[in-house]
Amino acid sequence: MLNNSFIYTLIVLSCLLITSCSNSETNRPQEPQKPYPYNEENVYYKNSNAGITLAGTLTYPKKDGEFPAVILITGSGAQDRDATSADHRPFLVLADYLTRHGIAVLRSDDRGVGKSEGTYGVYTTTTNKDLVLDIFAAFNYLQSREEINENKIGLIGHSGGGLVGAMVAAELPVVAFIVSLAGPGLNGCETLCQQVNHVGKSLGINAELINKYQVMLKQSFKILQNTPQKENAHAELINKYQKFLLKMSDSDRITLEKIGFGCPKDPNKWGDALMMPAFNEFFMLDPKTILKQVKCPILVLNGEKDLQVIPDENLNAIEMALVEGSNPDYTIKRFPGLNHLFQECRTGSPIEYERIEETISPLVLEVIKDWIYKHVN
Repeated sequence: MLNNSFIYTLIVLSCLLITSCSNSETNRPQEPQKPYPYNEENVYYKNSNAGITLAGTLTYPKKDGEFPAVILITGSGAQDRDATSADHRPFLVLADYLTRHGIAVLRSDDRGVGKSEGTYGVYTTTTNKDLVLDIFAAFNYLQSREEINENKIGLIGHSGGGLVGAMVAAELPVVAFIVSLAGPGLNGCETLCQQVNHVGKSLGINAELINKYQVMLKQSFKILQNTPQKENAHAELINKYQKFLLKMSDSDRITLEKIGFGCPKDPNKWGDALMMPAFNEFFMLDPKTILKQVKCPILVLNGEKDLQVIPDENLNAIEMALVEGSNPDYTIKRFPGLNHLFQECRTGSPIEYERIEETISPLVLEVIKDWIYKHVN
């Protein structure tokens, strides 16, 4: 069941990948069945900086040679190696598809999840910088494997994982390529404003309430941006939120919380949440500053019905950053009819995810495979 605490409700949609309990009896026809026509190993590798061991699954072809490889990076929030969400296992499907086509894949449990050590402070203590170090460890591990071509290791990140992948590539020039699947080009404040607008409207929330919440988010952003002293920023956030509550009926506040947008009754909780290191990073970090530093080839994909990472605004921001950074090799594609998980859908609303049989559009899988082939051969 969903956690009802304020922190969770504030970020459940901003996590950029909705997670739900698995009660569906819907078929999942794309999930592979054993025995697989490739090698599969449970592997462990060390993140020495954090003092933890991470656990994952490495798949690679059943033949001699050194293979190109990808590391899969989950979206925001603690997830298992299959990126299990809404009763789908998209990373299992993606890894199976790529490995059947000659590309090795490492997918891992996030720190504190499954068999990986450590803890994952969801939008409290675990920042993108921590996750970058986990991917560094995965990259070093793949370089040590004799089956892997160490010069042809790339990254595929979904949603928030797309930004983490860019952060890794900006610091690690040996990354061969990046694939960003519904990755953000806008900061967290802009993302939340867009989400409450598009998701809220899809669920029938009135425009006036949506606008009030957007204004509060933008005012909070300005406070954090213009108030370097943490104590002062905290006090201003609380004061601003108190004034916001005076214009908000209790039923409207509860409506926002029910659809996943935190609107606490206690103003202190609002101030506390926005000052937490990880959520503060999400809220304030501008992905464009990272993307300008990415020099390796990058494939950027989004679905036109994505209501969580809105395609036009985010793809335009990403392209602008890549152009300004003089990236010599980038490809950007929009897919009609696909949602945030790259499923064929009706509206794009997160409530549809679990009801859809398809896990990932076969067209998207083919585009990813063909683009990688082009850049490793």
